Amino acid sequence: QRWNDKDYNKANIESKWKRAFGTTSHSSGIVIKRTTVEAKQPNSACRKCVRVQLKKNNRGITAFVPMDGSLDYIDENDKVLV
Repeated sequence: QRWNDKDYNKANIESKWKRAFGTTSHSSGIVIKRTTVEAKQPNSACRKCVRVQLKKNNRGITAFVPMDGSLDYIDENDKVLV
């Protein structure tokens, strides 16, 4: 019965419009800025991340940069594949 309710259906349906990539597994974008994200307790670390604006829908996402020292090779306004 609750799926017939229009407001409930709109709030709980998982659609391709809610996800940043849509229906694709990868997406390309442009690096807006380089940031660090602190880990939650009990860990104490700064994770190297970049803020990326996707080409396909202009959404901004935060992406983790793997490997030690990889952030040195990424500059602002670089094209990246996420």
